[in-house]
Amino acid sequence: MRETVQKLVNSIVFDKYREHARKVIKQIKALPDSCRQSGDDSDLKDVWEEFKFQLHNGESIFYFAYEITIRQMCDAVVFSLPQNEMRLLWLWSDGYVEWDEEDEHDPPYSVDDVATQLYKTVCEIGDEEPLAMDTAEDEEEDDE
Repeated sequence: MRETVQKLVNSIVFDKYREHARKVIKQIKALPDSCRQSGDDSDLKDVWEEFKFQLHNGESIFYFAYEITIRQMCDAVVFSLPQNEMRLLWLWSDGYVEWDEEDEHDPPYSVDDVATQLYKTVCEIGDEEPLAMDTAEDEEEDDE
């Protein structure tokens, strides 16, 4: 029974991370064209598509700019969470795994750890999602 409860809690927390990641992705998509790093002739139509392209095909020299911006968005989302939700999410972060209960009796409940896990979730979604330009190419091939 305990294993079933653990799986249910894992599922709920995973869903919460993905829910918050979708908020971040929505913010990324809303960034103005002036934030894009590719040229006007690029098939990548927004910052989210540019970031996904980097995840799928390797990082460019501009990757750090995407990462900094997206991490700041993740920080803002985590800072806006109720304290109890942030603490729950922390239990599924690398910070929790690395926490040494014998040295520190009180959990640190690090906002940074949760924001880092949220960033990883955004990257996972971007890596799983097909590129819009791949979809357009597939549609062109189907038309032929």
